Amino acid sequence: MDYEAKVQYYIKKYPDKISVAGVSHNDVKLASSLNSNKKVAGFENLFITEGLWAFEKLIYFGIKTKYMFFCPEFIKTTEDEAVLEKMIRHAEKTYVVSIKACKKISEREGTEGFFCICKFRSYIADDISLDNNNIVVILDGLEQPGNIGSIIRSADAAGADGIIVCNRRVRLTHSRLIRASLGGIFSVPTFEMDINDAIQWLKKNKFKIFLTDLNASAAFYEPDYNGRIAIVAGNEYSGVSKTWYEHDCTSIIIPMFGSCESLNVGFATTMTLYQASLKQKGMI
Repeated sequence: MDYEAKVQYYIKKYPDKISVAGVSHNDVKLASSLNSNKKVAGFENLFITEGLWAFEKLIYFGIKTKYMFFCPEFIKTTEDEAVLEKMIRHAEKTYVVSIKACKKISEREGTEGFFCICKFRSYIADDISLDNNNIVVILDGLEQPGNIGSIIRSADAAGADGIIVCNRRVRLTHSRLIRASLGGIFSVPTFEMDINDAIQWLKKNKFKIFLTDLNASAAFYEPDYNGRIAIVAGNEYSGVSKTWYEHDCTSIIIPMFGSCESLNVGFATTMTLYQASLKQKGMI
C-alpha cells in the first residue's frame, strides 16, 4: 500500500481513535516543543517518548498517554503492527502523521516515526516501600539529563526502591532523561525533595547514608550494605553538597588505577548500586 492507502486503512479501522495531523496542527506543535525541551506553560506535567521501544513499557506500567503519533512508513514488521495496535487502544487520541511532521517533532537527525505524549506520574517519599533491606539513590545537583536517566535505568536494573532528586537542575520530564532511563523512570518511584527534608526522612527511617566522594578513604566495596541504605551521587563537577557532611554519613570511593581522576557519575553510581544490591542479596 502507498502512504495514503495506509492512512485510510488506519482511519477506517479505528474511526473513533485516529485522525490525521499536519505539521501545523496544535498537538504536533506541542510534541515538537516537548521534544525540544522547551517549557510549555500549562503542560509541565507532560513528557514525550520517541521510538517504538516505549510503547510496551507505557502500556505495562499503565502510564497515562494523551496523544500518540505515528507515521505508517515506519511500520516494518507484523510485530511493529501488533505493538502499534495495542498502543492505539491505550492512548486517548492517536494521530497519523507524515515523515515531514515526524521530522518537525523529533529532536534527532533520524526520526523513528513513533511518539507519545504522556502524563508524568507523581511520587512522594511515602511511595517507597520500606523493608528490612532498601536501596534509595539520591541525585544531588546533577546537570546532565543523560546521566540522570542512565542512573535511573541502573537503579531499576539493580532493584533499587526509589530515587530522590535534590538540588534539581534538570526537569524530570526532559526527553533525553526519559530516553536514557529506557523506561526505568516508569517503574522506580522518582521525585524531587528538599535536601534537608530528604536527610530528615532518611534519618527517621534509619537509613545509612553513603556519599560517593573523591576524597574518601574507604573503598566502595568495603561497607556493610545490609539494612536500609542511601547512595548519594553528586554534581558532575562539584560533587556532593556540603550539607551532607554535616550529618552522619559514610564517604566511599571507587579506586582509580590509571591516569583518570574519576569515573563518569553514571558508571560510578551503577558500580556502587550493584555492589550494595549484590551484598544485600547475599550474592557476594
